[in-house]
Amino acid sequence: MRILLLTDGIYPYTMGGMQKHSYYLTKYLAQNNINVTLFHCTNFNSKLKDQGADLNHFNELELKNIDFRLHEFPKLDRFPGHYVRENKAYSKSIYQEIKDSIGSYDLIYAQGFTGWQFIKEKKSGRINIPVVINFHGYEMFQKAPSIGAKLQYILLKHTAKWMSLNADFAVSLGGKLTTILQDLGVPNARILVTPIGVESSWLNKNPTPGNEIRKFVFIGRYERRKGIEELNKSLQQLIDKGVDFEFNFIGPVPKEKQLITSQVIYYGKIVNQEEIQRIVRQCDALVCPSHSEGMPTVILEAMASGLAIIATNVGAVKEQIKGNGWLLESISSEKLSEVLIECCQCEETQLSVFKKASIKLVSEKFLWNKTIELTLKQFSKILKKTT
Repeated sequence: MRILLLTDGIYPYTMGGMQKHSYYLTKYLAQNNINVTLFHCTNFNSKLKDQGADLNHFNELELKNIDFRLHEFPKLDRFPGHYVRENKAYSKSIYQEIKDSIGSYDLIYAQGFTGWQFIKEKKSGRINIPVVINFHGYEMFQKAPSIGAKLQYILLKHTAKWMSLNADFAVSLGGKLTTILQDLGVPNARILVTPIGVESSWLNKNPTPGNEIRKFVFIGRYERRKGIEELNKSLQQLIDKGVDFEFNFIGPVPKEKQLITSQVIYYGKIVNQEEIQRIVRQCDALVCPSHSEGMPTVILEAMASGLAIIATNVGAVKEQIKGNGWLLESISSEKLSEVLIECCQCEETQLSVFKKASIKLVSEKFLWNKTIELTLKQFSKILKKTT
């Protein structure tokens, strides 16, 4: 089986859930002797020659099955809608490079908007192989955290809907994301429900009992939809009430947005996985208060590390919280404060139940070897239908 995989960046050169998924999908397909041609760019703001494109994070066996194609991501004007226009130009450029050999592939797997040109060519009859797209969170169809985001989502919706309806198959990570695709008019037969995976190296068979002073962690970029504004207000409320706790931020947070208190620790951006694991495993609960999400990898990593989860019911998050934490129906600083205090005050035995439930759930449903097994079954089924 030969797969053409399109993405707008790959972990660890570009950080993000979609980019991390592209890395692990490529890695595990290659481990299963699937030949993958990977088109990617590593950093929108750097020249290709500066980006270390050898991708030495793959082992020798995997590299035998991977053909890397580093491609320039176009930088156009910064007028509203530039992200879609840039992705369309990127997709068109990739197609021009690969079109003469497109018939040698069995399936095209496109992350986000990168599949736009390929769907156009498929509709025109110039491509006769199946195109699978994965928009991950479909954030443009979820609640916008601000007026600016709402305007941005409006500019993304039309193209995302057109691609979802015209691709051969659209991937849903599960939960509310399947409902979004159904509401767009995508038939159930063309929806591939496939969760994100996490590597078994994250599994912590012996999670620590609850810390006397509860330790929380947030992992991610500082952006409005991640709910950090509400989180900051919640933490300040706990401080004002004299609640003992420790909160750890992993990821870049602007200096002016940081709380001045010894109870909150800012680590900044950390790339080294072992260092992230070390910090996470010392904590009791991960906090993910997002306004919109797909299926956050950070939640799976925290579950595998033996943490309870505090998160909002967006995207496919509900699939990740089943007896292992607190699920908020919507995000507000008041509701989040209540849950954080509840976690601080809950008995160690209850917290231990949540921690063990996290490990059990991720072991049963979300390890990458299970995800890739499901993915390969879906690919084989697709190819049987189209041959």
